[in-house]
Amino acid sequence: MARYDCLIIGSGVAGLSAALQAASWGKVAVLCKAEAACTNTNLAQGGLAAVLSPEDSPARHAADTLAAGSWHNNQAVVKLLAQEAPHCIQALLRLGVPFDTDEQGRLALGLEGGHSHSRIVHARDQTGFHIQQKLLEAVKQSPNIELLEYHMAVELLLERREEKSRCVGAKVLDLVNNRLKTMGSGAVILASGGAGQLYQHTTNPAVATGDGIALAYHAGAELADLEFIQFHPTTLYDPGKAAFLISEAVRGFGAELVLPGGTPFMHQYHRRGSLAPRDVVAQAMHHEMQHLQLPCLFLDLRHLPQAQFAEKFPTIAQKLQERGIDVRSDLVPVVPAAHYMCGGVKTDLWGQSTLAGLYACGECACTGLHGANRLASSSLPEGWVMGRRAAEHAAMWRQPLVNNLFPASAEVALALQEGEVAATALAVKQQLQKLMWQWVGIVRSGEGLIHCQQQVEDLYRQAENFSTCLPEVLELKNLLTLAKLVIQACIDRKESLGGHYLKSAPFARPACTTVLSQLI
Repeated sequence: MARYDCLIIGSGVAGLSAALQAASWGKVAVLCKAEAACTNTNLAQGGLAAVLSPEDSPARHAADTLAAGSWHNNQAVVKLLAQEAPHCIQALLRLGVPFDTDEQGRLALGLEGGHSHSRIVHARDQTGFHIQQKLLEAVKQSPNIELLEYHMAVELLLERREEKSRCVGAKVLDLVNNRLKTMGSGAVILASGGAGQLYQHTTNPAVATGDGIALAYHAGAELADLEFIQFHPTTLYDPGKAAFLISEAVRGFGAELVLPGGTPFMHQYHRRGSLAPRDVVAQAMHHEMQHLQLPCLFLDLRHLPQAQFAEKFPTIAQKLQERGIDVRSDLVPVVPAAHYMCGGVKTDLWGQSTLAGLYACGECACTGLHGANRLASSSLPEGWVMGRRAAEHAAMWRQPLVNNLFPASAEVALALQEGEVAATALAVKQQLQKLMWQWVGIVRSGEGLIHCQQQVEDLYRQAENFSTCLPEVLELKNLLTLAKLVIQACIDRKESLGGHYLKSAPFARPACTTVLSQLI
């Protein structure tokens, strides 16, 4: 049986930052169920919000975070991140991340939705890609870090003493060799990302199936705020093709959300117009599409300086060109898609869960930073800050494990069933995604939630009969577990708040969304 001082599940910005910090005091393993670069971090077009201008301040940054989160945030965490985010930028610069600069060589600061000041640092429109690559390079150079690709954690291991439990490792499926391994560890850090695959339409990669949150739940850790799902307003509408996100920074650059005739509409919903917080924009778009019976709305880039747009957003410009869209003359069709979980494994300021020895950081964690809706460009700095804090605190668990905790044969070869079981699991997953999109999407109703709950229970019972260790089945069971928890959280919250919008209930914070509460 392999033993480590720290076992990290996930290889995005949170997991890799945690690994680099933990490597300073112990032996570390980083698990990822696909290639290490297959993460939401790698796909992030947007940037990192940090106070880097004398005209800005941490207090203003904190105020914007609280307003975007409908004041449901943990204020201590909001203050911490506003103060620490500039250090994140400096650390990534030292790693070689090529952030954009202005003509004077200073970091170029962009504007995104919900922000009162220009404070977003980008690396063109591939910020996450560059961060992922530089962190991976540093991890691979560390002699104390073992990077295990195609390894999926399937269960957290617990040590019980005097009616209290401590997390001491994980059972792990080696997806290449079809072997079930036992990995002991002084501490476990979950950095496994969110669960965008709950939904039919999402910006998330196929690996985002809520594994870490489900593992923590089954181990007895407390979860929080699962009802707050953020839908990104602008993904390219191109039926039959994979979702492609159009960064919020494009609206910060001057693009406007418009109706089919080119008429802007967002100022009737929020004083910041197309740069309103994401929950407001997604809900407004949903209303307009329902009212006008449209499958999408549009982003108007025709008035932008085209050469600067192509230079600043080369990936987006190329993708639009490939799809036959000329931004000089055409409106860009866009729709909202599931993007980010604001809830997850409940943690404190050091990433500690309610289960001893278990930490969480990044999207799978609920630190309270985001409240009911995440402020744009806050997830990458949160992952870096909280990943490092979790790893720093986890050093306290370097005490020896109980010798007889694990069985002698800690590695078991599996005969995996394939074919029909995998196909059935995929069919169930697709049914689940359609149900969640229809009833637990941007706008919800009490009746719809109850109907969806009943349907998901049926799917859950069906999946219980799948006894295989196929990764498709394991992911499906995690998604179904999380779906049940999300739906129940939505049912329990009787008022509309941030990303949780009930047609029958007014907003608890109506100041920014009065129009929506009247129209929907």
